[in-house]
Amino acid sequence: MMKGGALAILLAAMVAALAAAACGGSSSGVAPREQQVTAVLTEWSVTLSTATAQAGRVTFNSSNSGTVSHKLMVLKTDRPIDRLEVRDGRVDEAASGTLVGEVPEFAPNEKPSRTFELPAGKYVLFCNVLRHYEQGMSAALTVQ
Repeated sequence: MMKGGALAILLAAMVAALAAAACGGSSSGVAPREQQVTAVLTEWSVTLSTATAQAGRVTFNSSNSGTVSHKLMVLKTDRPIDRLEVRDGRVDEAASGTLVGEVPEFAPNEKPSRTFELPAGKYVLFCNVLRHYEQGMSAALTVQ
């Protein structure tokens, strides 16, 4: 049996633990989920499962449904998807916006995934294999 002082200490510790848990960052008490976006690349398109996402961690589940290798670049930019700066058959990422990340080149039938932290803004996702962007391999994503 606990003495009065030990019981008071135990109760104080429990109250402190509950208060700390309640201040854990999310107003709902639930940690934000990682979002999933499917990106299907083929000759000559990039198709996303959604055109919008919430700011935070976003996982791109890529799929190469084409017959040649592709890569998926994630670029934060205010430019329209068909107005990125191109030099020597590839998008000049530094001149076009801020590169957030990429899914490195992957072969047909491969399905790599990568997760990036995306702040709110406009993004263009595109293939930067030689001349693929110029042939229409891009898609817009708005992060809110």
